[in-house]
Amino acid sequence: MKKVQGLITILAVFAMAATVVAILDENTGVASGDSTLSITYVAYNEGSLYITVDGVPDGAIISYSIVSESISGSYSAKPGLVTKVLLPKILADGTYELAVYNSTYGGDVSTFMVGSIMLSVSANMDAYAGTIDNPNQSVPYDGEVTFTASMTPGFRISNATSTSGNVTFTDSTVTVTGITDDATVIISAAIKEYDVTATLTSGAGSFVGGSSKKAVHGESVEFTVLLNGGYSITNVNGTNCVSAKVSGSNKVVVTGVFDNSKITVTATYKNPEPPLVKYTISASAGVGGTISPNGNVSVNSGSSQTFTITANDGYSIDNVLVDGKVAELQDGMYTFVSVTKNCTISASFVEDKEKILVKVDCTAGGSVSPSGEISINSGDSREFTITVNNGFELDEVIANGESVQVTNGKFLLEDITGFTEVKVSFKEIVNDDGNDDMMVWIAIAIVAIIIIMVVAIVVIKR
Repeated sequence: MKKVQGLITILAVFAMAATVVAILDENTGVASGDSTLSITYVAYNEGSLYITVDGVPDGAIISYSIVSESISGSYSAKPGLVTKVLLPKILADGTYELAVYNSTYGGDVSTFMVGSIMLSVSANMDAYAGTIDNPNQSVPYDGEVTFTASMTPGFRISNATSTSGNVTFTDSTVTVTGITDDATVIISAAIKEYDVTATLTSGAGSFVGGSSKKAVHGESVEFTVLLNGGYSITNVNGTNCVSAKVSGSNKVVVTGVFDNSKITVTATYKNPEPPLVKYTISASAGVGGTISPNGNVSVNSGSSQTFTITANDGYSIDNVLVDGKVAELQDGMYTFVSVTKNCTISASFVEDKEKILVKVDCTAGGSVSPSGEISINSGDSREFTITVNNGFELDEVIANGESVQVTNGKFLLEDITGFTEVKVSFKEIVNDDGNDDMMVWIAIAIVAIIIIMVVAIVVIKR
């Protein structure tokens, strides 16, 4: 039921015998003045007024009438008894008129009253969406009420209905007008959705799929930028979001959107770099070792590239060829410096063999090369060269006690598999008898005689 609220004034008292003026107190409902009646309770529900009339004995007949409608009725009184009084019409301003009088006891008292009907309106909303600041309110008949909600961040009012009156709403308020009965207002809420709009530096390109997107509260959106040649994203600023950042070269990620957001993407132009020239170095290794890196290695023009050559256990590096020519290694590495063409590098390896000592000695009168103590791989061969000094001649070459053949000053030791000792000896050239000296003196004498005879002939002719 709705309580009747406000100052209820008993405007006039009229009856068959007398007229009495009385005032009904707005707080107690008790009429003052000469009236023997008092109204202690007034309520309204679904078109009917409920009253309690006191001040008369039990069983007295209390009559009432609706003045403006000429409607009347009566009931048997009992102190504290709530009586339903039909109100077929409410005045335009939400008030009512009622006359009450005691018809049993002479009908000489009549109370005429005017009151305003107050209606109860309550509002409900899911707790997760927020709270209603004042969920229970009273309004006059045909009045209006506004409920204000403190919404949980990210939520908004999405709909509202009322059992009486007309409803309008905003994101956080609900207003009900034209209320003619007690009403319950049901408020629905939804997560907020925002507009995220992006702008890009003029001439820098465009957004794939458009520059405007929708984002639910707290979520993220992503823009893909199709950049024109020479442009790159250099800065991103955003409003009403946790962050706006570049991802990769052409994406912008906006996180934690909490209101309509504007994203500004700045792109700057830079002359494109000339195409990078690359060359290939083909690296390979034979059996017995590795080269690193291996295979086709791509190198920027003008850059350097180092390769490491490593022999496996039981092998040694035989040689390294760079572009077909033997190259020298530094600590097992070779470096191409300032590459300007395609190149090749290959490494070969030899299996390690047992080392054999060959000892070569020679006597005075000549030399042999190589000489001294020589270490060679088991099974290898080695050639030696003999040089004979003036006045000497080769005597013999002995290897491990056996004579070795010498051809054109060279001898060859083949398939050496054990320690080998070589001795080369020379001998001084010596004449066989003394006739040689005599012949020299005779020749000298003959030459002297010939000279004397030539001189004598020249003198005679003069």
